[in-house]
Amino acid sequence: MKFKNLSRVERNMLTGLFCQFVTILLGFLMPRLYLTYYGSGVNGELNTIKQLFAYLYLLEAGVGLATTQALYRPVAMEEHQTVSEILAATDHYYRRTGTLYALIVVAIGIVYPMVVHFTLPRGVVLLYTILYGLPSVTSFFVQGKYRLLMDVDGRRYVLSNLETATNLISGIGKVLVLMLTQNLLAMQLLYCLCSMLPIPVILWYTHKNYPWIDHHAKPDYSAVAQKNSVLMHQLSGVIFNNTDMVLLSYFCNFQLVSVYSIYNMFFVQIIFVMNLFLNSISFRMGQIFHTDRERFLGLFDLCETLYLAFVAFCYTMTAAFLLPVIRIYTSGIQDTNYIDAFLLLLFALKAVLESGKGIYHHVVQYEGAFQQTRWHALAEMTINLTVTLLGIQFFGIYGCLFGTLAALLCRTVLIFRYTYRNILHQSMARPALKWVCDLGLMALILRIVGIQSRPELSLPGVIGVALLHMIWIGAAFAGAAFLFDHDLLHKLRTLRSSIRS
Repeated sequence: MKFKNLSRVERNMLTGLFCQFVTILLGFLMPRLYLTYYGSGVNGELNTIKQLFAYLYLLEAGVGLATTQALYRPVAMEEHQTVSEILAATDHYYRRTGTLYALIVVAIGIVYPMVVHFTLPRGVVLLYTILYGLPSVTSFFVQGKYRLLMDVDGRRYVLSNLETATNLISGIGKVLVLMLTQNLLAMQLLYCLCSMLPIPVILWYTHKNYPWIDHHAKPDYSAVAQKNSVLMHQLSGVIFNNTDMVLLSYFCNFQLVSVYSIYNMFFVQIIFVMNLFLNSISFRMGQIFHTDRERFLGLFDLCETLYLAFVAFCYTMTAAFLLPVIRIYTSGIQDTNYIDAFLLLLFALKAVLESGKGIYHHVVQYEGAFQQTRWHALAEMTINLTVTLLGIQFFGIYGCLFGTLAALLCRTVLIFRYTYRNILHQSMARPALKWVCDLGLMALILRIVGIQSRPELSLPGVIGVALLHMIWIGAAFAGAAFLFDHDLLHKLRTLRSSIRS
């Protein structure tokens, strides 16, 4: 089937998978080069700088997610003037954010090396930080609002193609620069320039496909009025995803940051794949939510069954077979021990909860219930910081994961309960049983297979053993899905028809 004949959902999924494949390859390659050429300390320092930039995402102040929620209905109903007014309000906030973002980037580059000891010179840290942040500044000023519109309109595949091309060009260039010159600043300058390449393409694409946009429309600030409530959710998310490395750099050392970053690198890539499924159908599910609620309920039940089983399957395989991959990946690195089965298990549990609750976050987003659920985010943030700060004193790197798991468990229960009781108005018994079944099956399989580094196996051997186990493990989770929905195949065809329409 030709690409142009595919639905937007299918295009989003295919291009997203390829983009993620490229990202994973480059994501695995660069840290290995950092470890080889600079050691665990510098690798930890660079990863810590990247984590700090995640906090700057809060400057967006929830505008992006609030805009996305506000656009679902007018985009589905083709209310062009309403869309233009929402985009005008978004652009106003984004321009203000871009100025503040630029100032704080420079401040981080100057202040952070004074607070935490770096092996890199302060001038290098400052310039590296500026070059890392410059593409985001440009995005706020020029293309941010158009990306949101394309996403809601189901054209994420365009953004994925641009991201794939950018990642390939910058990734290959960074590898060549690093291997030939070992110059961090030259490498980061190349990344910065390559990150600017999609901007003229996005501007041309929106001009061609959305000629009806009124660039002089009066901003509808009420449409994004929930941005402050969204900000609380984003603040919780940023703290949840990025606090551990920063605290480890302060209370422990950059070697432990490097260990954490390696495990986190693998799981982040898998989480992105999990999110790909939800993000690919999100625009269509959001539109159906606002136009045909009864139809949405049936589709959501099917998606939940499939998604939870798929999440449990993926992280079962990851927990069982990632440790030998990390052993091979870090071979020859003598300054730090990277093999830790208990740490891997904690990361797997964290990833299951994080990915699993994502499907309920999308329902809350469709409903626009940001204000009603912001106390969930506050509870998660408080538990995460409190338990992590205490745990890191007694358990080191494990304490970070204990805090994350405690916060995640609380947030998952809260958002699950709110979704079914306040939005879907359905019983929680059946979906709760899905969770129990999938998690129980995951525990049983890991008990049988074990979590080992398998030193006798090479990388092809690890892949071969994993593929053999994948057959029966996949069959087990597929059986669990059929247990909850005997008419699964027929409903899958219905789901495909719904998202193609």
